[in-house]
Amino acid sequence: MSAAARVERERQVKAELAQTSKALKKARRTERDAQAAASRQWVLTEDVANAVILMCWQAEGNVTPAVKYLEGVGRQRWPKAPRTTEQIAALVDDCVAGADTARLLQLTDPTHPLDEAAAALAARYVQEWALYSWGSALNVEEGVAPRTKAVLEESEAYRSRCAGGVQPPQRGSVSSPAARKWAARWRERWGGFHGRLRVRNEPPLDEMRAKVSVFL
Repeated sequence: MSAAARVERERQVKAELAQTSKALKKARRTERDAQAAASRQWVLTEDVANAVILMCWQAEGNVTPAVKYLEGVGRQRWPKAPRTTEQIAALVDDCVAGADTARLLQLTDPTHPLDEAAAALAARYVQEWALYSWGSALNVEEGVAPRTKAVLEESEAYRSRCAGGVQPPQRGSVSSPAARKWAARWRERWGGFHGRLRVRNEPPLDEMRAKVSVFL
């Protein structure tokens, strides 16, 4: 091979390597873009979708427990793709609306649910939501915030009202450290705060509501 031919061949090889390198970089960028796009999409796995459907069913159509649940799932699985409460509620609606009748019947079977783990998870979240609704009603109607003892008693009362199907777990009494820790976690998860109001002359109801609302 002549010197001129060797120089030309080296030029061609360099050009081919440069083209190959450019193509590889483009492929990597495309892959990264695809991964980034996927990370921004909230795609519900079967177990999560089952729990969402069951929460709505157990809550008689209220989406609040499912939204609260998905907020936690989103923080863990899609931390770079936050969603507003309204967006999550729309996702819940789509999930329930997209479930076929046969699957709904299997999931909500009170004796042999299709996904017992999802049913148990749903029962827990719906119980917590029911307690939150109960505490909020006390605040609005009576201007009081329930103490831990009352929360635990209402938790057991709610559990006793659950006829058939998967029941929420027993939480225990206020004498149980585990029960008190659960009550603290429940307040934190549902935006509440535990503490005591200063004892003084009873204020007007509107003022009481405003002051104790932070305890819920």
